[in-house]
Amino acid sequence: MKFLKISWLSAATIAAAILFLTACEEGAESVGQEVLPPGDQLQTAFLDSLAMEFSSRKIDTLRTYRSARDIFGNYVDPQFGRMTATFFTEVNQPTSTSFIGIDPNEIVYDSIILKLSIVSAYGRPENTQRMRVYELADTIADDSDLGINSSIPTLDKDLANGFEFSVDPATGTADLSIRLDDELGRRLLFADSSVLNNGTEFRKFFSGLAISTDPVNFFSREPGSVFLLFSTSSATEIEVHYKQFDDGTQAFFENVASFNISDNTRRFFSYSRTEFDQTLVNTDFFQDSTADIYEFSQGVTLIQNFIRFPEIASLGEVAVNRGNLILSVIPDFLGSEERYAPPQDLEVYFADENGGIDLDDNGLFRPVFPTTVAYSSTLGGYELNLTDYFNDIILGKEVNNGLIIRPQLSNIFVNRAVLGGLKHPEFAPKVELFYVNFPD
Repeated sequence: MKFLKISWLSAATIAAAILFLTACEEGAESVGQEVLPPGDQLQTAFLDSLAMEFSSRKIDTLRTYRSARDIFGNYVDPQFGRMTATFFTEVNQPTSTSFIGIDPNEIVYDSIILKLSIVSAYGRPENTQRMRVYELADTIADDSDLGINSSIPTLDKDLANGFEFSVDPATGTADLSIRLDDELGRRLLFADSSVLNNGTEFRKFFSGLAISTDPVNFFSREPGSVFLLFSTSSATEIEVHYKQFDDGTQAFFENVASFNISDNTRRFFSYSRTEFDQTLVNTDFFQDSTADIYEFSQGVTLIQNFIRFPEIASLGEVAVNRGNLILSVIPDFLGSEERYAPPQDLEVYFADENGGIDLDDNGLFRPVFPTTVAYSSTLGGYELNLTDYFNDIILGKEVNNGLIIRPQLSNIFVNRAVLGGLKHPEFAPKVELFYVNFPD
């Protein structure tokens, strides 16, 4: 009877611990079982060849609207192609208003500075890059679908005046001050009060900025970098510097008007891949010519993985004592000097019947684990403990739709990895399954 078999689970777990070291594919005999009737003896087994489906999937859209962090820049990856990120943002009307409504003859424009707070970098941040800053030609819509493949039209003039910069690779951090074109600064400083005092009118008057870098060249191996911005930090804003006349002293004194980016500011980043014709990701993923040799993963979930174990139910009514999946990163593709390290943490979700991420009753993604799965440099990959998942499939608590595995999105790192596919001779994924057969 099914109920009777499941009631053996506690005893099976204890027995599995005793029989662990002598387990084998066919089952193991242990001292102590001979006192049980033959039909009641527990059989512990080990399986390392469980059939699985494993594939890489390209992500065409991803919501990046009002992200906690934003990215910009570009780099060239010899295995994944050129990656380009652009940060699109509006800015708020000025936080300091002492200049608003003042006679233009009592204000002298000085300069306009774009301040950016870079909190990390990926690639070769020590390479000098040239900033690109353009004014948006249209307002950013209040649209949560804005993301990976989105863009906003921009005006032709580059406002960054050829500003060049690099970031210390030891820290990956920098606070940049970029002098923008003076025409924009004067337009903001001398705007009408009705514009500067009204957020809606101000966004029509000044839609915002698109920020990126010039395409890097191939003078060095794996050149360029993508930079992570703390976009709502007080260190990321526009400052218009000016001098204002003081009636009391009959002199001009220096002042600054700040236009910041807040949590509510409309903003998003785009992220795209180009120039990948001769790369591994094109030959072995997009072209699918050797799809079972290599699999791919990339941060910001441009590429994520699907995995399923179609034969897990064929084991019958067993109790899984331990079930681990190991995904190996191929070290040959880490990049020179171990550059382009693999994603540090993976998120694992239940898949739905269509192969997408399953949603709970609240419309949220259903995670398999309460925490992420960390990359192990000792292991050279990721170890996923799927014991509970396998048991839930066997007991019918979960439908066997598979799993979606992707780099942790909240970190917004663009790390990538080439994983061993099902037919890779050395780095194929491995399953280690210890389970207990219940007696009939």
